[in-house]
Amino acid sequence: MSNGADTKSRIIETAFVLFQSYGYHAVGVNQIIEDSHTPKGSLYYHFPGGKEEIALEVLQRAERLVTENITISMAQHKNAADAFDNLLRKLKKNIFSEQGHFSVTLLALETAHVSEQLRQASVQALDAWIALYEQKLLEAGYGQARARTLAIAIETHIDGSINMAIIFEDPKYLDRARTVVAEMLTTT
Repeated sequence: MSNGADTKSRIIETAFVLFQSYGYHAVGVNQIIEDSHTPKGSLYYHFPGGKEEIALEVLQRAERLVTENITISMAQHKNAADAFDNLLRKLKKNIFSEQGHFSVTLLALETAHVSEQLRQASVQALDAWIALYEQKLLEAGYGQARARTLAIAIETHIDGSINMAIIFEDPKYLDRARTVVAEMLTTT
């Protein structure tokens, strides 16, 4: 990776952590510059759109990481209930790790009314994850309408559980999500 790419990645990684820890509106460009040890000129060279452009890159990074985790979890198990259980176990294991988990919905809720670009990036991420869940459910034999409804319900529940775990600083909410998702998949 070139020095410029290293700088850009460092800015994104720093903003990723700061936005998750403090929220979009509480983080200023100067804090990103300071914490990433990046000159102001370098930040604006890589992100001429400033904080909003950085947040867009953070959202896209989060989408890629979560999509990869979902894809792996879904591929590891033929049974849909086992695949979702596996995904939620991984989320619980990693939510308070150094890698952590980035809540797209927390950033989306904070920025949707001020940035259509960030709102659309959040919609794109959520749609991608719902589509992966829906595909797994279709493969498991659920009908199209039921698979779509369940996929949306599962994403909503997972997201809510992640937010609860972050707010309460307690990963047990992901255990509860495992139970609820399993019940969703056994209810006809």
